[in-house]
Amino acid sequence: MEQNENSLRDYVAVLKRRKNLMLLTFLGLLVLSILVTFLWPPTYRSTATILIRDQEIPRDLVPSTITSFADQRLMEIQARVVTSANLARLIDDFDLYPDERKRLPTTEVVEDMREDYSLDLVSADVIDPRTGRPTQATILFTVSFDYESPAIAQQVTNRLVNLYLNENLRDRTERAQETTSFLSDQAEKLNREINQLEARMARFKEQNGGALPELYSLNLQMMDRTEAEMREIQRQFQALNEQKIFLQGQLATQSPQGPLYTREGAVLPPNEQLMALQSQYTTLSATYGANHPDVVSVRRQIQALEGEVGQVDVASLESETQRVYAELTDAKQRYGASHPDVLRLERQYERLVAERDSALAAAEVASDKEPTEPNITNPAFVALQTQLSAADSEARSLQARYAQLEEKLDDYEQRIVTAPQVEREYSGITRDLESARMKYQEIHAKQLAAEVAESLEQGRKGERFEVVEPALLPTLPHTPNRLALLFLGLVLSMAGSVGTTAVSESMDRSVHGPRGLAEVLGAPPIATIPFIANELDTSRDKRTLWMIAAGVAAAILLVLVLVHFLYRPLDILWFTLLRKLGI
Repeated sequence: MEQNENSLRDYVAVLKRRKNLMLLTFLGLLVLSILVTFLWPPTYRSTATILIRDQEIPRDLVPSTITSFADQRLMEIQARVVTSANLARLIDDFDLYPDERKRLPTTEVVEDMREDYSLDLVSADVIDPRTGRPTQATILFTVSFDYESPAIAQQVTNRLVNLYLNENLRDRTERAQETTSFLSDQAEKLNREINQLEARMARFKEQNGGALPELYSLNLQMMDRTEAEMREIQRQFQALNEQKIFLQGQLATQSPQGPLYTREGAVLPPNEQLMALQSQYTTLSATYGANHPDVVSVRRQIQALEGEVGQVDVASLESETQRVYAELTDAKQRYGASHPDVLRLERQYERLVAERDSALAAAEVASDKEPTEPNITNPAFVALQTQLSAADSEARSLQARYAQLEEKLDDYEQRIVTAPQVEREYSGITRDLESARMKYQEIHAKQLAAEVAESLEQGRKGERFEVVEPALLPTLPHTPNRLALLFLGLVLSMAGSVGTTAVSESMDRSVHGPRGLAEVLGAPPIATIPFIANELDTSRDKRTLWMIAAGVAAAILLVLVLVHFLYRPLDILWFTLLRKLGI
C-alpha cells in the first residue's frame, strides 16, 4: 500500500521552494508588530496608597459613633467622590481628554474617565470585635488614575486623594454631629416627658395626699388611735355626766342665801326666815322710816326670800331636768336613738321640761314686781354652781372634740377605702416616671458619649485616612506592555509566515519531485536526476543568505533602538536583568 504522508524531506523541500515567501511574510509581519508596539501611545498610571488608621484613643475609653466597616464606608465615599459633577470638574480643571471632548458629549467623557480611575482594597485577617469570629478587614486602599501625560496623571490622582480625605472627614464629622443632635433631641423629649409626669404626680399627690400607698399603714394607725381617743372621750364624758348629776343633787339641797339664825342659834328655813324678816321690817319701818339703810336692806332680803320661796320648786325641777338630759345624751351615744332606755329617758325629759316651764310661769304670775336677781350669799351654793358650770364647759369641749374625731375617723376610713384605686393610678404614674427616667439616663449617657466622639472626630483623633505613599510621577508607561507586544508580534509573524506558506503550497497544482509525478501518471518514474547547482546558483544562494543576515541584524538593531528610546534605556534594562538573575 502506498503511503501518502509527507516526510521530513518533503517539508524541507517546501521550505526551500517557499523560503522567499516565508521570509517576506515574516519580515512584514514583524515590522508591522514592531511599529504597532512602539507607535501605540503610552498610558501612565499614578497610584497613591492610603492607610486606614484606627483612632488614637482606645475604643473602650471613647467608643466611636461610626460602626460600619471600612470597606462599606469606602464604597459610600467612592459613590460621592466619583460623581459625574466631580469628574466633570476635574476634566475641566486639568483639561483632560481634549480630543474626546470635541466629538463626544460630556457624559461619555465622564464615563471614559471613570474607566481610567481605579480603587483597590487591601484586606487582612482580623477578629471581629462584635462577633469574635475571624474575618477580612480593609486596612488600606490605593487610588490610581491612567492618562497619557504622567504629570497630569499624578496631579489628578493627588486631587482624587484629597477628595477622599476630605469626604471621609466630612462624612465622619457629619455622622457624629447627626448622632449627637439626634440624642440631644431624644433627651430633650424625654426631659419634657419627665417634667409632665412629675407635674402629673404632684397634682395626683395633692388630690390624694392622704390615700397614697405609702400612707396606708399610717392611716390604719391613725384610725386606731382616733378610735381609742374617741373611746377615752366617751369614758370622760360618762364620768363628767356622773359628776354633774352629783353636783346638781348637791346644788338642789343648798339655798342661794346664807342661813338665818335665831337668838338661840337655830337655823330657820326659808319660810320662817321670810316671816321673821317681815316682822323685823315692820319694826324698823316704824322706827326709822322707809328710806333708812337698815330698812332698805331688810326689804331686799324679804324680796329675795320671796323669790326663793317661789323658786325652790323651780330649782329642783331644773336640777332634775339637767340630770335626765345628761343620762339621755349618754344613752344615745351608747345605744343609739331607737333603744328602749333612750325612748324612756326622752319621755321623762319632756315631762320634766313641761313641769319646769309651768313652775316658772306660776312664779312669774305670783310675783307682782319685776324679778330681781337673787342675792346669793351662800358660799356652798356658789362653789357648787361654779363646779357645775365648769363641768358643763368641759362637757361642751368634749362634745366638740368628739365631733372632730368623728370627722377624722370618717376621713381615715375614706382614705383606706379609696387606697386600692389610688394605688393603681399611683403605680401607673410611678412606673411611667421611672421608665422615662431610666430612658433619659440611658439617652443622656449616650449623648455624652456621642459628644465626646464628636470632639474626637473634630480633633481628628478618630479613625482617619492617612496617605502613606503619595502619588508619584510615573516614569514608565503602564500600558502598553511593549515586551509582551513584541513577543506576541514575533509569534504572530512566525505563525503568519508558516500559514502563508501552507496556504500557498496547498493552492499550488504543479508537480514537484518524483512522488508528485507518480501521483499524476499513476506510475513511478524510471529514474530521478537530482538538481545540480552551478556557480550562479551558489553565488545567488550566498547573496540571499547575506541579505537575510543583514535584515535580521537590522531588525534587531531597530528593536534595540526603539526599546532604548521608547521604552527604557538599555543600560537600565541590563542592570534590571542582572538584578533579577541575582548576578
